Amino acid sequence: MFICVHCGKECLTIQSHRGHERLCPKNPNRVYKSQTVGLTAWNKGLTKGTDTRVAAYGETKALANKPATGCCAWTAEQRTNAAKEQGFGGYRANAGNRSGITGGSTPPLTTQLMPS
Repeated sequence: MFICVHCGKECLTIQSHRGHERLCPKNPNRVYKSQTVGLTAWNKGLTKGTDTRVAAYGETKALANKPATGCCAWTAEQRTNAAKEQGFGGYRANAGNRSGITGGSTPPLTTQLMPS
């Protein structure tokens, strides 16, 4: 266990300890540089009425947030028919039931795999 000398936090590895002590908020000598301090956003003060780039960006985001259409908006019946047309089969009763009985209990795997 490695303990920070500035705040007392416990670190599990030496790497996390070194990284924490270097950037610890209570470290008076820490060198922390934010990449965005002092910079302004490119679209600060712009609106879709004053700048075409902001308007285009808004339209792109509006299209991305629309509900899905096409294959994703198919009903269950449409998906089934498409799967049958492409040869993927369709509904099979008890396909995932190992015992073959609807609503029946499935014996544990250990008894199925062990030789008798």
